[in-house]
Amino acid sequence: LNNAILRGTDLLRANLWRADLRGAKLIKAELSGADLRGADLRGAKLIETDLGRADLSKADLRGAKLIDADLSKADLSRANLIEADLTLADMSGTKLFGAKLRGAKLSRASLAPDILCQAITLKEAILDSDVKAAVKQKCPEKLEK
Repeated sequence: LNNAILRGTDLLRANLWRADLRGAKLIKAELSGADLRGADLRGAKLIETDLGRADLSKADLRGAKLIDADLSKADLSRANLIEADLTLADMSGTKLFGAKLRGAKLSRASLAPDILCQAITLKEAILDSDVKAAVKQKCPEKLEK
């Protein structure tokens, strides 16, 4: 599925464990509840894609575009989100334990600052000013690593 183009595809609860989806275009796709553990999604475009309750633990999402994606209650534990674009993403209830978010764009993303404190690093992450202020208050070390 490397560089696949799957616009509007229904992959509800699909098993894509350790799948190679580098550079894939999954625009407006339905991936809620999907198993994407350890998947390689480097540079993938998951714009307006439903990933609610999906398991993306240990997934490689470096440079991925998750603009306006639904990541509500998704598991991104130990995922690599370095330089990922999560602008406007719904991240309510998302798990980020041990995730790498260095340089990630989280502008206008729907999330609680407490969730960001679960990540390993937020250094150089682009955050809204109110979220950044809350993170500085709750877990300032995350912005420095």
